[in-house]
Amino acid sequence: MKDTSSWIILILVVTCMFLTLIIFNLLNSKIEPNKGFISNLSPIDTEITENRNVRQMRTVYEIYHVGNTIKKNMNNFRECYIEYLKDDPEVTDGDAYIDWMINPNGSSKEFGVVSSPFNKTLNNCIRKTILQIHFPPPPSAREVYTSYIFPFRKTD
Repeated sequence: MKDTSSWIILILVVTCMFLTLIIFNLLNSKIEPNKGFISNLSPIDTEITENRNVRQMRTVYEIYHVGNTIKKNMNNFRECYIEYLKDDPEVTDGDAYIDWMINPNGSSKEFGVVSSPFNKTLNNCIRKTILQIHFPPPPSAREVYTSYIFPFRKTD
């Protein structure tokens, strides 16, 4: 009987220590806005993208939902680039690093150009195209900041 009660006490102590550790980690985890607990606990849920001096952490929502929506609309961005090339610009190749907010309903706002070697013609066309796209609603049901790097290369 004494051995059984010792085992029960040991199991209870270990369980309490485990639960204390989990609670401690949750309380001390850094929760980033619009990301929630999941992206902070699981490194699988994020992807690090590097482009020259630009480094950003992206959520699953950005990787799959925003990224796929941009890819589905890539022909519209190509049209912007083709129109831009008609003016025979000095800069023909480069990456336009763009950021914006996605509202809880999937509409976009607060478009900004982080960096771009291109003139306002192409940047404004990208802006107009992004603002016309309806993105999937963010899972957090809150505004979400996102960004995308548009690589433009002239092919002969």
